[in-house]
Amino acid sequence: MRRGPKPRPASLHRLRGTYQPVRHDKRAVEPVTTGELGEVGPPEWMTESQRAIWQDILKRVPKGILRAIDAELFAAYCELVDCHQQVVQAQAAMNAKSEAPFLIRSASGVVLSPYVRIRNQTVLLMARLASEMGFSPTSRAALGTPREPNAPSDGDGTWGELKRFPVVTGKK
Repeated sequence: MRRGPKPRPASLHRLRGTYQPVRHDKRAVEPVTTGELGEVGPPEWMTESQRAIWQDILKRVPKGILRAIDAELFAAYCELVDCHQQVVQAQAAMNAKSEAPFLIRSASGVVLSPYVRIRNQTVLLMARLASEMGFSPTSRAALGTPREPNAPSDGDGTWGELKRFPVVTGKK
């Protein structure tokens, strides 16, 4: 089993200016996926509320990140968001009728509501999928900032960073 952080694609290293041919050339030829996720509609099995979530989140997704191949992963995320919303609403309705929020009476006494466990699980899975798709602040930061298409290029971008430092002329 591999240890350490997941390897980043060579294209991401180029984008961030950390590409090193000695280390990254073996990954330089990576599969290229075609088609934007926006071109793919929601799957047929989704409910109307899940389709609405699909459309809403798709408007806010970082551009150029998700491809058509990611449709199933995105659909699972939308399903989790819908499940989370339903669970939160059901727990809120239960809390309105109870003196002890988040607790229910069972044969063994007072126990934690099953909605709390379901809510916690959906939040964990949503966070994991959000990280995979670049939806969290940390995962967006790892993606880097793409160069504008019409911006002047300074070779591979690494020497262009030095231009922001002032030049100090020496005197003898």
